[in-house]
Amino acid sequence: MNEERARLAQVARLFGRLLLRELDAQGWQELSRPELGEALAALGILLPSGQPEVELERLAVEFFEAFIQPESGGPLVQSLWTEGSYEGEAAVALRKLGEAAGLEQDREAARGAAPDHLGCILLLWAKTQETRPDVAARLERDHLAWATRPLGQLARGEGFYAAVARATGSLLAEIGVGVPR
Repeated sequence: MNEERARLAQVARLFGRLLLRELDAQGWQELSRPELGEALAALGILLPSGQPEVELERLAVEFFEAFIQPESGGPLVQSLWTEGSYEGEAAVALRKLGEAAGLEQDREAARGAAPDHLGCILLLWAKTQETRPDVAARLERDHLAWATRPLGQLARGEGFYAAVARATGSLLAEIGVGVPR
C-alpha cells in the first residue's frame, strides 16, 4: 500500500469512529494530543474550548441531532438513503462482501450500528486498503458515493460534527468517490 493510501486509511478510521459514536472523555483526550489536534485543525475540525465535562454533554446532544435524529434526513445508513428502510440490499451486500473477504465488522467500534452505516463502511474500507484493494475499490464504487448527499446537508450546519461531516466529504473526494475513473 502506498503512503497516500495508508494516510487516507488512517483518516477513514478516525472519521468512521467519530461518525459511529459521540465523543467521550477518552476520545477527547486523544483528539487533544497536539499532533492530532493540529491535523484536525488543518481540516477545520476544532474541539470546543470549554471544559471537557461541559462540552462533552453539549457534543452528545449535537451528535444526536446530527447523526441519530437529524432534521434533514435519516442517520448515515446507506439503506435508509438509497432504499428508504433499514436492512436493505446495501446492508446485505456489505455483510456478504465482508464474509467473502474474510473480514468481520469491528463490533466494539460499530456499537451495534448497521453494517451499511457510513462509519462502518469507512472502517471496513480502511481495513481493506492493504490486504484487499479489490474490496476497497468495490466499497468505493458501491457503498460510499451515496454518502455525499447527507454529508453535504450536515456540512451546511455549524459546530464540531458539521465540521466532521465537511471533512468526511473531503475525504471521500480525495479517495475518488463520485469521480469518474
